[in-house]
Amino acid sequence: MDYTQTEYQRHKLDRGLKKILFAPSIPRCDDGKPCMDGRCPMCGSDLAASLEDFLNRAQGPERTWTQAAFVLHTQTSEMGNRGQFPLGPTRDAVQAISSTLQTRNSAFIGTFGLLVEKGKGGQKKAAAIEICYSGGGRDPVGTAVEILNGRFGAPATPLCGARRVPAGERSATLLADELLYGYQCHASKALESFEGIFKKRLLAELAENYGTHRIGDRLITHGLSVERGTISLSPGNFWPLPLDAIKNFKRRRWV
Repeated sequence: MDYTQTEYQRHKLDRGLKKILFAPSIPRCDDGKPCMDGRCPMCGSDLAASLEDFLNRAQGPERTWTQAAFVLHTQTSEMGNRGQFPLGPTRDAVQAISSTLQTRNSAFIGTFGLLVEKGKGGQKKAAAIEICYSGGGRDPVGTAVEILNGRFGAPATPLCGARRVPAGERSATLLADELLYGYQCHASKALESFEGIFKKRLLAELAENYGTHRIGDRLITHGLSVERGTISLSPGNFWPLPLDAIKNFKRRRWV
């Protein structure tokens, strides 16, 4: 989705919370003053853009990146359920993937969130993850599959085709294209088949499922830091990225 779509999605989300669910709205979000709320698709769009800028315009092109995304079919919730979704185990799994893959020269971006899966049995909400890795050591895709299968007791289903972006090719993106920061549906039988959600009730329900959190809570990294306002390589760093220090995060309009 482009920024205009996430802005419209945010408008629909606010109306759904207020007019349909009679629930508290998420904080106000303006150009130059993002709310940084994890439920805000506009802040998610900005964060995705900052990460893609690193992959393509900073030191990212100097390295080879392996990317993959998975949906977890044992981590689901029924449509209509407004209760908070238990994303803790999903976060722990992404953290375990990051820790297992860490070397003295590696870099890792991991995100996770909710996805509406559409299939023969109807719709359901499921947890999904995405990883983007560069460095020596273990195979990142095989490592992710091993950890996810072991923790959730069922094979992790590819959400996007895993790919390897060689050094020098300035085309690295977040495979799921805001999937884990916006609100989207996915056709369970088709890789990379995504569709933005614009129904007020469903958007509000998903926001309630997420519960109050910050946008950085669904981002796990290692080997990265923020230097002079931009994301940069920082081998050995395991601390979370200080998102408030990213220059131009407020407000990036992109397509």
